[in-house]
Amino acid sequence: MLGVVKFIRGWLLFSLLWGLFMWFCFWRQEGMETGMVIVKSLYAGVIYQALTTLIARYKVCCLGLVAGVNAAAAGEVLARVAAGEAG
Repeated sequence: MLGVVKFIRGWLLFSLLWGLFMWFCFWRQEGMETGMVIVKSLYAGVIYQALTTLIARYKVCCLGLVAGVNAAAAGEVLARVAAGEAG
């Protein structure tokens, strides 16, 4: 459940920041409607958060990296992966 909450929070935060940036830089000058701005921002946010989640899960699953592991241990794991050693 915590993962879902983190996903939604990240999605909405990125959507808000992306929407504000695009609104003031591009969309306002183009005369885009407010409803379309919201839809595009939410769509961009869900894509960003899905990719971020995929990358984070790949790091934990395939590379064996866990939050809190120091850089030396992470480098050792990456070296083993590069050498083709499993586990």
